[in-house]
Amino acid sequence: MNFNKKNIDVIIPTISNLNNLSKLIIQILSQKGSFKVCIFIINQNFKNKELKKIFYNSKIKHIKILKKKLSKAKNIGIDFSKSSLVTFLDDDVLIPNDYFLKCYNFIKKYKVDVLFNKILDNQNKTLTLSMSNNILKINEKNWRCCLASTMWFKKSGLSNIKFDERFGIGGPFGSGEETDYLMRSLKRGKRVFYNGQINIVHPNDNNYLSKKECFEKFKNYGFGQGALLKKFQKEFGKFSLIESTLRSVIAILYFLFFLKSQKLIQHLALLVGKLKGYRKFIP
Repeated sequence: MNFNKKNIDVIIPTISNLNNLSKLIIQILSQKGSFKVCIFIINQNFKNKELKKIFYNSKIKHIKILKKKLSKAKNIGIDFSKSSLVTFLDDDVLIPNDYFLKCYNFIKKYKVDVLFNKILDNQNKTLTLSMSNNILKINEKNWRCCLASTMWFKKSGLSNIKFDERFGIGGPFGSGEETDYLMRSLKRGKRVFYNGQINIVHPNDNNYLSKKECFEKFKNYGFGQGALLKKFQKEFGKFSLIESTLRSVIAILYFLFFLKSQKLIQHLALLVGKLKGYRKFIP
């Protein structure tokens, strides 16, 4: 990869979050480091006919697809991208003005193939407990800190890896497309890192969901987790489903004891989805 050219392709799948997307694009185009940036907005909402007019800029490419399927949208973005360095951003995140510069320098220094960073919510708390401030070389045991909202990868050497379209929102297993990607990258000997010293902000909107909406959302997350446990059973270990189930049961009992209903629903839904996803997945 020629780092001197400083080319970065940014892939943003979106459905309807136009207000935050406007802020995000301004932040992307205001990044420090004199990068040559191309933004690919993958529009999954057929009704968003005005999207191209709203976000008109020579650095922005608009691609419309008819299916609301996250992994497919990401794969299409990869197909259109020309740069060796690619990052994916959710349409509801916000990034600091040195985000690209820090990621670029880290990837260059440590010869990283796939990178994930820390995600904070709008109250400055990490999105998951697994996200520390440390820098980790990722393996089959410590991957839980790696979430899609901060994913970077180098196309050189990984150009033939695509997202498994069975995973992710809109697919039969509604999460985990990034975990599947990093696991397949590890199997090919690629260098995957998590950098807890680089942050983005991703709002946590779970508290605004109804109990039914919360259950369905986390059950879909569980589908993906269970399917991944089965797909990579050899890598995770033969007792991985039992270990994962026990963690869920402990969390359920903990939040039941402290009467935290929203968290209780989340972990119960994860457990239900996890078991069903494991059973239904066919490798």
